[in-house]
Amino acid sequence: MYVRWQKRKRSLVATLAENVRVNGKSVQQHVAYLGSIRQDYVSNLTQRSYFWEDITQRLNEIRLTGGERKRVRIAIAETIPLPTEREYAKLIRDLGKNLGIAHEAINIWR
Repeated sequence: MYVRWQKRKRSLVATLAENVRVNGKSVQQHVAYLGSIRQDYVSNLTQRSYFWEDITQRLNEIRLTGGERKRVRIAIAETIPLPTEREYAKLIRDLGKNLGIAHEAINIWR
């Protein structure tokens, strides 16, 4: 399995695909939609964090071996950098302060 990136008008869309043989020919088979992010938001920490929360939830729903999951996460991180734990913790604290509530974070580093 591998991550396939598609560029839409202003967004990057990540899907999980695999190669299968159909009538002796290798074809891409869609496995799952993983997530999308606007291209101009890739450098925005908040948007990247939301993107990675979605990715983490979707990967939890897909049956992958530990090695496959690791390879998929690495492939995604090459295009959309994973926020560091420090960046993410600060973001969650700031959001909690702004909203006046405590925010339970999803562990996006699993």
